[in-house]
Amino acid sequence: EVDLAISLAPNPFTDRITISGKVLSGKPLPTLKVIDMLGREVEVLTVDLSSDKWTASWDGRDTSGSLLSAGMYLLRIEVEGLVITKRLIKQ
Repeated sequence: EVDLAISLAPNPFTDRITISGKVLSGKPLPTLKVIDMLGREVEVLTVDLSSDKWTASWDGRDTSGSLLSAGMYLLRIEVEGLVITKRLIKQ
């Protein structure tokens, strides 16, 4: 099993959540998608590389820039066939 050492802070969040993880040697950066509880993809996050870590942040908005309501969302992290899902709680 691959250890991505993923961190979500703060969670729950009000304005912005930052997601970070370890860069895997020889692997591409992960794809991060925010999914609502109906299974719809609401945002694809941009991943930034810094040293041996990657980071991304989400401001609770969808791809059109509309502020989404408070509630639970899923973060789908994909890298080379590995998929990890984390819960994001927007207040």
